[in-house]
Amino acid sequence: ATGVDNGASNAASATADEIGPVTVSGIVTGKPLNGDAQPLGSATLTVKKVAEDGTEEAVAVPVSENGEFTVELDFGDTYVFNADDSGYGLISRRFEVYDRTNDKMDLQLLPRRTSTVELPESGDAIEVPLGASANGSEHSATLIIEPGDLALDDGNGEAVNGAIEIHHIVWDPAVDSET
Repeated sequence: ATGVDNGASNAASATADEIGPVTVSGIVTGKPLNGDAQPLGSATLTVKKVAEDGTEEAVAVPVSENGEFTVELDFGDTYVFNADDSGYGLISRRFEVYDRTNDKMDLQLLPRRTSTVELPESGDAIEVPLGASANGSEHSATLIIEPGDLALDDGNGEAVNGAIEIHHIVWDPAVDSET
């Protein structure tokens, strides 16, 4: 799997200064529900270096017309790739640079969706099917909302009811767990 530490023993025998930067390349694609993934040359891509104190410094990475990108990353560090494009949901992937051969990061965006539902003041919970997955299942995930579950003012205010709009992306069983 891309971004997995497959070379921890290599890291122990050489310092980051001795190894130098690692060039990582990849492609950003978008996969509609019905059809094949296509390169997204209009995608926005940022790469954030995660510092030991938890802070992140983000760098915008250019994406070619064919969705391709290349970025130099420091050996021994951890990064977060964020890709987004119109009509698709944001995707974030963690990438650890502990192996010189770990130099590929492909990002596949899935469609962004909006559902409007009527949330009652009381009674039974509502179930919102979040749609078919990009891998073909009919209803890969369902959101269950009970009356009173949602509240204003960061959960401290009145319960929300009436029409609500839910923004989501399709569930990707290739990378998302079932729980």
